Amino acid sequence: MGFLKSNNMTKEKIQQFFASKQIAVVGVSENKVKFGGSLYRELSKAGYNMVPVNPHLQEFEGKKCYASVSDLPAETDAVIIVTKPTQTMEIVKEAERKGIKQIWLQQGSEDNDIIEYVKGKDMNVIYKKCAIMFGNPKGFHGFHGFLMKLFGKFPK
Repeated sequence: MGFLKSNNMTKEKIQQFFASKQIAVVGVSENKVKFGGSLYRELSKAGYNMVPVNPHLQEFEGKKCYASVSDLPAETDAVIIVTKPTQTMEIVKEAERKGIKQIWLQQGSEDNDIIEYVKGKDMNVIYKKCAIMFGNPKGFHGFHGFLMKLFGKFPK
């Protein structure tokens, strides 16, 4: 079965996500090759209030690192998930139990089962898109966003 093609992502849904007070990145890593740390740093530089989540770290970039979504402070109202799909479903369910309705499944963290699970839920779930590109990007991600706009591929 092919990967689900449509995610009904709109510019409004993206703006709604980034209007969140506090955004957790689930899957931050000190490993420079892994994307979670880069995403966290780029969005922090763009001015977003970011919170790191990784059960193997006590601290990340000078901030307390939480072990799980369940442990996040109440004011955290959005999560970006940067984990393997085998871990993502439980993280989505954990966010749902905590009442977090803004969820971004970073490219590579989703699969068909997860997408099917979130359909029809009272959540704003974005997937198959890079969060850095839409969070006030600079450099490569900004250029990629420009190209998407130029060729009509940017959400409207």
